[in-house]
Amino acid sequence: MRHFPQLVILISLLFGCTEKNSDNEALAREVLPLYKADFDSISTLARPEKLIHELTASGIIRKNLTIDTSLLHEISRSEPVIQHKGHEYSTSEMKLYSLAAALKLQADTNREYEVVFAANSDLSGGDLKEVRTSGGIDECKKVCMQEPKCHGFTFATKRHKNTAIHGKCWLKSRGYTFEESELYDSGLKGSKSPP
Repeated sequence: MRHFPQLVILISLLFGCTEKNSDNEALAREVLPLYKADFDSISTLARPEKLIHELTASGIIRKNLTIDTSLLHEISRSEPVIQHKGHEYSTSEMKLYSLAAALKLQADTNREYEVVFAANSDLSGGDLKEVRTSGGIDECKKVCMQEPKCHGFTFATKRHKNTAIHGKCWLKSRGYTFEESELYDSGLKGSKSPP
């Protein structure tokens, strides 16, 4: 990815439950210039619909978050969905862009999330164990939440051409890299404690 070091920083911040809001905002200011052009083009499209949106380190937060149709419907609508830069969306499909957006959303609303979902993404490496699921990405999330050493997960979607891979879930410890992939959806543990 073009700005991979910043994504590593953002991912590591996501796991820091005690990080101050000001630290997140400082990081956003530091990375903001890299994404200014993207924000300007999306913001122009959004104005006719008067979406409530904010400029963040990596893109847009839409306050009234809705679930991304590329993820299974079981995912709780209270949890944020991440979309990678570079994908084209109509304004009605805008959810939020990148981990920085999730961090800022959490800081602004003082909310905590069990999991932040990343559509079309693969956490490559750092495998803790592989699990076969029948309940989709939501089951993958549950298994990760029950495993103390699990920091995130990658789920093989039906978009994967190899049918033997469909439904596999890889639990991740630290040491993975964040990569764009249309074949997988991933999730990272947020700051909310599991039930």
